[in-house]
Amino acid sequence: INFKLLDAIDLAFPDDSFDLILSCHVLFGLPDVDKALREWQRVLRPGGRIVFSSISKANEILLRRPELVPVLSDYFDLSGGPQLGASLGTVDDCMLALSNADYEGVMATEEDLGYYYRGFDDFWNEICASLFKYQLDNLGAAKQAELRDALERTLHDQFVADGMYQQNLTILPKGSKAR
Repeated sequence: INFKLLDAIDLAFPDDSFDLILSCHVLFGLPDVDKALREWQRVLRPGGRIVFSSISKANEILLRRPELVPVLSDYFDLSGGPQLGASLGTVDDCMLALSNADYEGVMATEEDLGYYYRGFDDFWNEICASLFKYQLDNLGAAKQAELRDALERTLHDQFVADGMYQQNLTILPKGSKAR
């Protein structure tokens, strides 16, 4: 196995190079989903398959939970803005994107791949490793510590014996390149 850092919408591989493209929670973050899907098809061999995952719009956004909004609004502007991956937020969106890029045998399912945070530290570590990290970095260390304490107090009762459940509705589309 060779690992390379490449531009996902301009791959440095010849046509028909791969039997399978597997992309986990990446495609929805790219600036041009259609261009990426067409580029990926270019490097797939005839009959090659693509499988990717995307975050469902039906998910409860972790940091938009009603009990967290009052805490977070003291630190951030929560008015919104463009949603990451909005063009791939439903099963139909994903199937349409694959069809528009000329994939065949297009199918998609939505599954809850949820998980439990064992404790607040797991929850906080995920936030610090997510796209939200950039907003946290802008707060500075003292404000981050203050926010962490406020969130921990707010969520304390939700960490029951099994931890706090986080729904993760994930769309799993697939298709193939014509033979």
